[in-house]
Amino acid sequence: MFKTKISKACQECRKRKIRCDGQNPCSACQRRNTVCQFRERARVRKPTAESSSNHASDQEEKENEIADHHQPQSHLYRDVHRSVSARHQSSSDSVELYYGPTSDFSLLQHLYHSLYLNGASRHDRDDSEEVGQGLDFFRVRHIFFGPAATALGAGTPGAVNLPLPPAHIAHALMNRFLATHYNVVPFYSKSRYDQLLGALYNDTDNSQCSQVQKQICLLAIATAAANTEHFEWGATISQYCQAQHPKMQYTHLYTMYHLECAHSNIAYMVIGDTCRKAFAAGLHRQQSRANPDDNQGALERHHTFWSLYFMEIWVSFFLGRPSMLEYFKAEVPEPQDIFLSTLVQYAKVMLKVVQQIYRSQCAPSVLWNSAMTVGREMNALQSKARSVFGIELDAPRISDPRGMRPTILITLYNFMSLLIFRPFVIIRGKLQHPQQEVSESATSRTPPDIPSWLNDACHKCLHAARSIIVYTCHIAAADPLLLELRFNCFYLENSLFLLLYDMASNPENRDHNLPLIHSGLRFLTNMRPGDPVCSSIATIRRILQHMNLDVGPGEPIQHAPPSYSMGFDPLASNSPPAPASQMNMYPSPWEEQPPQQVEESGAAAGNDFQFDLDFSAADFNVDITAIDWGTFFSYVPS
Repeated sequence: MFKTKISKACQECRKRKIRCDGQNPCSACQRRNTVCQFRERARVRKPTAESSSNHASDQEEKENEIADHHQPQSHLYRDVHRSVSARHQSSSDSVELYYGPTSDFSLLQHLYHSLYLNGASRHDRDDSEEVGQGLDFFRVRHIFFGPAATALGAGTPGAVNLPLPPAHIAHALMNRFLATHYNVVPFYSKSRYDQLLGALYNDTDNSQCSQVQKQICLLAIATAAANTEHFEWGATISQYCQAQHPKMQYTHLYTMYHLECAHSNIAYMVIGDTCRKAFAAGLHRQQSRANPDDNQGALERHHTFWSLYFMEIWVSFFLGRPSMLEYFKAEVPEPQDIFLSTLVQYAKVMLKVVQQIYRSQCAPSVLWNSAMTVGREMNALQSKARSVFGIELDAPRISDPRGMRPTILITLYNFMSLLIFRPFVIIRGKLQHPQQEVSESATSRTPPDIPSWLNDACHKCLHAARSIIVYTCHIAAADPLLLELRFNCFYLENSLFLLLYDMASNPENRDHNLPLIHSGLRFLTNMRPGDPVCSSIATIRRILQHMNLDVGPGEPIQHAPPSYSMGFDPLASNSPPAPASQMNMYPSPWEEQPPQQVEESGAAAGNDFQFDLDFSAADFNVDITAIDWGTFFSYVPS
């Protein structure tokens, strides 16, 4: 049987002396999960002769040098899609969590390697990198792991009556929910929510409202309260509802509440459990014996399923974790709500981004072709938003419609564009600082020139990040309802981290990026203090401080005397100790006990103050085995 000849084989098949099918990537490289690289042009074989053997070898070496010059070395991009994991141990429990390459923790770890490790990255790492040191250094361990399970389990017993907030506060929170979060979870009509709220405060109208529906109404109030000064009411209501027996729509809202509280890991687990409840209830199938008179019930089922479909894929997408709906084909017709239908299309494009951009470790040129393929799907979203909603997604204007729906579409579209092209920014950063990534034997090699298509990809990514910052700071900030939404903080911090990474690898871009970073910090400072806002501000200002740049608005970062006698130094095993100005900064401008208070109290005592302490009766016979050292050294010393 004759086989079709091909013009060239990939470098990996040539090295192994096996047959290559000529595909990009070829089947052999796909089976071995190796990088498939082709020469830019096929080698012309000349007649065999002893006199031309040396010339042929020289020509081959020259072509290899040309290919290497135009294609980045494999070690520069093989860890671009690295996932991150960390383990948290305490005296009573041990937790290990994983976040994928699309998460902000993955980008933050790339930034940590670029700024602090100074060439200490190891190329023999597994696909999932341990990032405990980076979490401790940036003080984001509590965001990474979320609240403890014991803290979440301490809910209010179900038998205890819940003290409701005052009626005027409840109505204000319900109106806030209907104007914001309701657009993502429209399984009830707005009039139905008003009816449920009236039933909560008027016992005479309880006949048409079940106990589960009342809990859904309560959780809608709690979700809106998480963004206001009434967040304590939201926590109380959430703990009360947690003690009940949650239904599917209730857990759907419970996911949104945890997202607003920056409990993304809990939201991921809750939304996954909700999907299984939806499958068990048959929401993914078309009803064969549906009641033709129950149009409202069928509409609620469809909207519940499709809002769940978007939420599950969205949460999995920004956490970088697998989605249980990735290969799922629904039999339910598309939602009638035009905005929910658009969100479903967004979710389908997210799945394609994960499959084509973040699943394969291929050469950057091949990755660019995949990005262009997904880009055509993004253009379809942009055309629909322009024709249906009258907004420009990639370049929002002051004249665009305001409100929650345009904000969701614009920020989510640009965030997806950012993630499509973010690997190219990381690759270019490694090319611009090759001494941080190559081995000692290859440090003498001249770094390759950056091709134009790589610069174009980085420009698209940075443009998306800047669009998020400009839109959020100049348009969303003008609406008090949108100012306090925590998901704005999530998109904003991802964009700011990307600009910081670009500045770390490209110092000439500081003049262009730094004003945008300061604008983002001002927006975050105007939000209500609390996580993840405080943690984002502290991390960004900490990075700026390390780069010797203006830390922006807010209180100056305090410095403490260097103290390395005990405790954990996150850089001890990988690089020399950082200066005290970098290692001893307090993470948040809202620190409960600022260090200057200690200094002022010491200064107020005066130089003439003398300590008169008598240790003669002290008992220093301490059993150190009874001390919980894991809790004692749970944080990096300041």
